[in-house]
Amino acid sequence: VVSLFSGSLSGIAASTAATFPLDLVKRRMQLHGAAGTSQIEKSSITGTIRQILQKEGPRGFYRGIVPEYLKVVPSVGIAFMTYEVLKSMLSSIDGDDEN
Repeated sequence: VVSLFSGSLSGIAASTAATFPLDLVKRRMQLHGAAGTSQIEKSSITGTIRQILQKEGPRGFYRGIVPEYLKVVPSVGIAFMTYEVLKSMLSSIDGDDEN
C-alpha cells in the first residue's frame, strides 16, 4: 500500500511540475488548425507559450490536468507497487539460493 501511494504521489509530482505544461504546448502545436481549432499564430515553442499566456493566463498551462491525473495516478502507482513487490519476491528467492 505504501508503494502504491508513493508511486501515485510521484506521478502527480512529475506531471504537475514541468511535464504537463510542456506536453500541453507540444499538443497545441501538433493540433493547431486541426478540426476547426484556432490557429496558433506562430508555430514556434515560444510563440505557442506566448499565445497561451495571453489568451488563458498561467492557468492555461494546466488545462486538462484532472484527466491527466486520472490516467497517471493509477498507472504510476501500480507500476511502482509492482516493481517493489517483484523486487522483494526476487530478492527473497535469490537469498534462499545462498543457503
